[in-house]
Amino acid sequence: MPQHSLKDYWVTETLRLREEHWGPIEDTTLLHQIRHSQEPVSDKIIQRAILIAKRDGLATTIEKWQVNARLAFWAMALLAIFTGMGMAASALGTGHVNLLLALVALLGLHAITYLFWLLSFFAPYHGGTLLGQAWLWLGKKLARGPDATLAPQAFINILNQNNGLRWLLSAISHGIWTLMMAAGLITLLALLAARQYTFGWETTILPASSFVSITQGIGFLPHLLGFSIPSADLVQQSSGLNTASPESQAIWSSWLIGAVFVYGLLLRLASLLLCLWKTRQAIRQIQIDETLPAYAGLVDRLSAYSEQIGVDAPAPALQTAKRNTSLNTAPAGSPLVLGLELSPRTPWPPFALPANVHDQGKLESREQRHRLLAQMTHQAVPALLIVCDAAQTPDRGTLHFITDLSNLASRTDIYLLNDDGKPENRLPLWKERLQQAGFGNEQLHETQNTLPQWIQAS
Repeated sequence: MPQHSLKDYWVTETLRLREEHWGPIEDTTLLHQIRHSQEPVSDKIIQRAILIAKRDGLATTIEKWQVNARLAFWAMALLAIFTGMGMAASALGTGHVNLLLALVALLGLHAITYLFWLLSFFAPYHGGTLLGQAWLWLGKKLARGPDATLAPQAFINILNQNNGLRWLLSAISHGIWTLMMAAGLITLLALLAARQYTFGWETTILPASSFVSITQGIGFLPHLLGFSIPSADLVQQSSGLNTASPESQAIWSSWLIGAVFVYGLLLRLASLLLCLWKTRQAIRQIQIDETLPAYAGLVDRLSAYSEQIGVDAPAPALQTAKRNTSLNTAPAGSPLVLGLELSPRTPWPPFALPANVHDQGKLESREQRHRLLAQMTHQAVPALLIVCDAAQTPDRGTLHFITDLSNLASRTDIYLLNDDGKPENRLPLWKERLQQAGFGNEQLHETQNTLPQWIQAS
């Protein structure tokens, strides 16, 4: 069974949401490619989504959102670095350092947010950490385009399957805090190396002996890593009333740095690694839920030879399929001419055809379209002329079908039968839609005189 990445599931969910909003997407040619493979249906659903995303530009939309999400993260990271630097500078002040206030400034907010994160596991999940939600919100705000809101929503839906979103947003939060603590610690080291500070416990109502227990308790873990821990006598002497020696100030500096390193940076870094590991586990367990209503009809179409090619609505400009200009199949056989969406009263062929051109006739049924796509899928043609009635509205199904045919021909031209006397003439709309689909002006023809040489009657 193929191993699919998070992006594959993300693309599949985005396409599901898109089809829920705007209806099924034309996929006739793609189903010809994947229906008869021996893979499970869930893998076929993913493969179909990937192919459609590449064809219709949905993959580009997701990539843009990924870029925006990275920009949002690094913007928050930059803010966190400056916040950590300011936090360390304000904790040390200008000369004398109140150790209790310095600890609150350096670790107070960090301790409160970390405690809330731990308590969140004992309550129903409501969206993750504040910083994680801020990252998600900022990523949505930076997104632009018709499908921009679908990409983040699909991302949330996929990760919510196995509680992965909680762990990912927690990882974002811990990552921001890790940068903040690192910046604060580096600033703390720089200021202590460049300036002279004095340290002391200051209180009005507490006995000085109470700080001995606080100092010993906070310094226990950092001391295991080699950081200094003040003795009881040194704590008693650091009441702010006596001038301590330079050696004692160095011990207090080491104690303060160790506390920030262990209870700030090291704790956040360990939590970050834990959340990344849990996120990766959740991603590995993601699966396609084939029971969803959006997949009910698709499962049948991928399992048996039954598909729909139809006209359902005018094609929105931004959802028009883009034709593929590179053809991998070697062209063979004769050039083809066919009529699409033509009135029964329209004479066929519209002009005399050369002997070497194969007349495919008017395509009026679903079966005829199936046969032609199957034929061209196995053997591309050197040239193709599609004749359309400019009085008809260029709907989405027709445009997708024209695009699919053009991707299977070395050269494609479109002849738009134009009757200027008809009030319902939609020639400008046809040109606009076809140009958006990737056809050049030289491929669109209003008169027989501009048709390529291979189709001119001998």
